Amino acid sequence: MGRSKMSQEVQRKIWRDRSRRRYQRGIKILRRFKLIKGCKRCGFKEHHASLHFHHKNPDEKSFQIGSDIEKMTFSRHSKSKIRLKEEMGKCEVLCANCHARVTFEEKHWRKDFNDKH
Repeated sequence: MGRSKMSQEVQRKIWRDRSRRRYQRGIKILRRFKLIKGCKRCGFKEHHASLHFHHKNPDEKSFQIGSDIEKMTFSRHSKSKIRLKEEMGKCEVLCANCHARVTFEEKHWRKDFNDKH
């Protein structure tokens, strides 16, 4: 194995490790944020997995925070970090039960509104 081949493999490993650490740091930030805020409706704060980001106005949604977080990097002033803060500003934290209830009510309100007009 040549020297350049070895250094390429080492560089790839360093890059993967760095990306993994940034991703994990981003996940920790989101989990902590959700636990600090808690559910806006009922106050639940027991576990991060039961807390969701709910877009106040779905038409303004740029991306889904939970699923797109893996594509983001969290260096100091990265565009991803700025975009995430902007997107989080469009959301409220709700527990799974309240989120399901709110989503259900919003969909039915829109359906009823569209049927009448």
